[in-house]
Amino acid sequence: MLNAAEDNERRGKRGEYGGCHRSPAAKNLSRKAEDYLEAILNVSLEKGYAKTRDIAKELGVCPPSVVEMFIKLSKLGLIEYRKYEGVILKPEGREIATVIKY
Repeated sequence: MLNAAEDNERRGKRGEYGGCHRSPAAKNLSRKAEDYLEAILNVSLEKGYAKTRDIAKELGVCPPSVVEMFIKLSKLGLIEYRKYEGVILKPEGREIATVIKY
């Protein structure tokens, strides 16, 4: 968990994706969507994969909420979601998540 100062610093990077060539649909991502992208990146780096329950635990939300966001992010082309298998970041999603994280 981040302390307040770290969280504010991280959130200051939101929407500033540098040279990221984002699709029009991805230009107006909500903080919540960005949180999910970052959580997917964190869990994937730690475990090598990310499943619904892993993201739910990371964000402190219920699995149906995770599935709902996975579907939205998938429609934006930021992730590949496979029911019962998990999720992977597509290049654009990984780029956004990496900028937010670092």
